Amino acid sequence: MSGPINSTADESNPFWRRWIAGTTTADEESTHNSNDLASEHQDNGWLSRYTPSWFFTNESLEINESTSYHQLTKKQIKILENESEQSILKGHDTWCWFSETLNHKELGSSGVLSVYNTGSGSCPLLLSKFPLLPPHKSVKINVKNSLLIPDVSPVAYMHELPLKTKLAHAIKNHYNYPGEKHLYLKEHPNQSFEEDVIIVISLHGSLPDKYERRSTGKLPTALELNETMLKTLQNFEPQKVFTFSIECPLDVKPTSKSLEESVSLLKNWLHLFQDATRIFVIGTYHTVPLAVLLTDVILSEFKVTQLKSIGILGIESCIQGYQFWNHSAETTPQTMENPTFQLNKEKALFEGSSKLQQEVLTAFRNYRFADGPERKQFVRVLDKLLFLYPNLRLSLVGKLYDNFLTVSQKLALDYYHPSIQRRIWCDGNHMNLDYINLAKTIPKETVDNIGRIFSVCVPTERAFEIEIMNDILLAINLGHKQFVPFLNEMSPFFISRSFNSSTCPALLKKQIQAELKTWLQEKDTQWKELDSNNEKFLPKEIATYFDAYEYLNYKSHKSPDEIELSTSIFSDTSVFEGFIYDNTLAANLQAAAHLMTSNCGDDKVLNSVNEYNLVWKFHEAMGSFLKVTNLPTLPKNLAITTHIEIADSQSRLTPSPKAYFSKTNRESAERIDLLWKTYQTWDPSTTGLRKLHEIFSVLRLYDSGKQLQHDVSIG
Repeated sequence: MSGPINSTADESNPFWRRWIAGTTTADEESTHNSNDLASEHQDNGWLSRYTPSWFFTNESLEINESTSYHQLTKKQIKILENESEQSILKGHDTWCWFSETLNHKELGSSGVLSVYNTGSGSCPLLLSKFPLLPPHKSVKINVKNSLLIPDVSPVAYMHELPLKTKLAHAIKNHYNYPGEKHLYLKEHPNQSFEEDVIIVISLHGSLPDKYERRSTGKLPTALELNETMLKTLQNFEPQKVFTFSIECPLDVKPTSKSLEESVSLLKNWLHLFQDATRIFVIGTYHTVPLAVLLTDVILSEFKVTQLKSIGILGIESCIQGYQFWNHSAETTPQTMENPTFQLNKEKALFEGSSKLQQEVLTAFRNYRFADGPERKQFVRVLDKLLFLYPNLRLSLVGKLYDNFLTVSQKLALDYYHPSIQRRIWCDGNHMNLDYINLAKTIPKETVDNIGRIFSVCVPTERAFEIEIMNDILLAINLGHKQFVPFLNEMSPFFISRSFNSSTCPALLKKQIQAELKTWLQEKDTQWKELDSNNEKFLPKEIATYFDAYEYLNYKSHKSPDEIELSTSIFSDTSVFEGFIYDNTLAANLQAAAHLMTSNCGDDKVLNSVNEYNLVWKFHEAMGSFLKVTNLPTLPKNLAITTHIEIADSQSRLTPSPKAYFSKTNRESAERIDLLWKTYQTWDPSTTGLRKLHEIFSVLRLYDSGKQLQHDVSIG
């Protein structure tokens, strides 16, 4: 398929250049899609406005695997373009956008399109513009306002494999005893990609609108995922990057069928995989299972022989299924355990979805069950990958604060293997640091670089919940899987409807809007008449960083068509940076290891008996934690990283301190002491976290952290 890549722009110019963004209203598009679904006899789409009907019928067109793009006439190319457009609009088939990216080229510019079940499925089309790219009315500005725990880089919590430990592991492996519990750092890592040929595959799956808004919020397109990954990769100076943005109709087709279609499309570029040295596969929510299955096919069938590493990034994954939670006053724990409650919640989630969509999407719930066919197949494939490919890494990242999935579900704590690395993304907006409060922490220094990075301490009233999650996940990443049940039982208390604007209670939403209105009225007197500088997005009167943060927040509410502020796990480059580090800094295991699974579950944690048991599990967990001797010494004050990132700006690597290990339990004792201290000022705002605060009130019985340590040590 080298033909389309080297084709001239003239061959692909007419149709896509006439497809002007914004010519269709939302209602027109909805009507168009409805008509597509209702009939197999479709009109010729937008192309028919410019082309007479005989255009499509007078010339026969047969496409097979041997057909070359250069063999097609201009008229045939236009027919294929129209066919591909119609298929994309229907949303029934998988399609792929390929781009060879060098010199910071935008992914949405020229590329190659391949749509399954059309002629372009075997004869990809060179296009001058990404299809269906929505118009950007406003300038999107990412305001990084987040914290990644236990850290962005494994350098902050791993160390190199000591010779003594290496010998001990070799002996254990010889006698088939369990070996390494966690990964170690490479002795001589190479963090430059100057000599690498990199392939990035990002996957996006369709969801019904209401389902998406009430569950994941808003999933990024495959193109957007690739853009963020590419921005992060530029820091590593890659020689060449090939990106595949794959859109899958996972709301109307099962994962197995989308896998088949994705593989068929990717085989058009089989020759590129044979020379690839690094492959990164990225999935979100329900495309994470697909990402794992697709990786298996690539390694099995694509004749990849030059690989240094292959990584799978799962953000907000569903590979442990889902369950519904509700901490509202009118809902009791017993109600939540009732199957009727779960069915009613699922019914609300599927509101407005077709019968087919409901049938297909309920399959993702079944990943909860160990005996479910979806989970069985997934476990079999993942075990195979982790055992046969020592250079494979699975990185899982999930939001701590959510209204739908618990962080233990998103991090798939039921699956254990040293090559699975986990991180939790903490949104400052849910830690009393919304954009208004965040600005108050920014220094009133003159702006010299709008993208300057600031560190903001986690508010003292929210530090405990971050510290305990950090400590427990750190221990799990370092091989102490005995803490998994405790994290499973804590996770549901971090669920709240208020963490999603689509599910936020009306009363709370009204209160937030009233407070925002008051703030905007105060700022009107300062900034209403200011004109933004189109190049710097700031009026000349905005001189300090403090004013810049406040003004951009003000402008995004007053003129949303001009500026849009966003803080998202999906666009946070530190998430992708950590993923890259997992593949470049962590050494392979000395001996292959199989995936281990459990089915701890957290479905009954919220009843009164188990809440009482959680107190004892906390006591037990702290006793075990005190015995851990491989924890690193890190700065005790966890900090949120914040900076303003404009779309075209270059991302910068997040600095991570190198860990120091005392090889005693001194660090675990100090962390327990810190937990006791931070609990004294802990004042969470959501119902679930307030309940957790009440459960852990046993900490008030101790006069000091030392006393707590003494108690758990003899327990």
